[in-house]
Amino acid sequence: MQISHSRVERDLHLWPVINKIQALMRMDNPAFAQFMEMPVKEFLKAKSVAATLPAFAVCILLEKLELDPDLFLSDRLDYHVLSQALRSGQDTLPKRYTDDAFGTLSTPKAFLDSLLASNDPALVTEFFRALQISSRILLNTDQPVNMFFSLDILKFLNKRAKAEKFMFDFGKKGARAARPKVFDLALREAKTIQSVYEIIPYLIETYVEKNFKYSISDLQADTCIFSVVPREHLKELAAKNDDDRRHLSLLCSVRIPYIEEVPVRVGWLPTKLTKLSCFFEGASACRYRVDFMQPSLLQSPLEV
Repeated sequence: MQISHSRVERDLHLWPVINKIQALMRMDNPAFAQFMEMPVKEFLKAKSVAATLPAFAVCILLEKLELDPDLFLSDRLDYHVLSQALRSGQDTLPKRYTDDAFGTLSTPKAFLDSLLASNDPALVTEFFRALQISSRILLNTDQPVNMFFSLDILKFLNKRAKAEKFMFDFGKKGARAARPKVFDLALREAKTIQSVYEIIPYLIETYVEKNFKYSISDLQADTCIFSVVPREHLKELAAKNDDDRRHLSLLCSVRIPYIEEVPVRVGWLPTKLTKLSCFFEGASACRYRVDFMQPSLLQSPLEV
């Protein structure tokens, strides 16, 4: 995302943000002026009367600190994250993504890897700045994260009309991504495709998507019904904010290919899911019909 000179010149609230950043960087005025590549006298004069700074200097600050322009201009930066990065060089997630975390980065990492592999470096750069995270944070797949992380990913991509495609790719790749060995060991114990799906709800709730409760019903030789209901904290979130509820409905774009592909991990053919209803569109649960493909056994199970 680029920041224009006119946007900087119209904004009257830059100095409180700049002062916070300068304090976090523990720089005196001459050092901070040099960091922004401004003459010291010009910087001191502007600061003394809270005058508008040259747009080029603001752009240099944003580029050097890898800050999102919109968050900077609206004073919505996560100063805790910025402080940690500046003082210790550590990569830290905003508290918005770590408070009351039920999951880890292992699941969204498959999706983010797809984003990083895209041929759109500008989109990748904009993404990490908008969420105020570093790509290096992905190295720690055990990092706890909450539902807001996935929600903000959805919001970011949906603005660019790319959410459904990326989420579908994420689901398909995520189903085949590395999981705890117990995940595959449990699946290996299943002797039929029906028994595979009998244990998938428990495995997904335990190792993948802890924000939702899964159940299975009407299990037959060639089909079954999956029901997925958000836990109470997500119900409250959806009830408070129409925009959040609308974006949470996009989770079907990742859940459908994920559930379809899970059997492939241990040698079964993928199944086919049809969406019947969505909790975030007013139903009592997200419900999907699963059609088993025959013959069931596709190949030798994946190595674990």
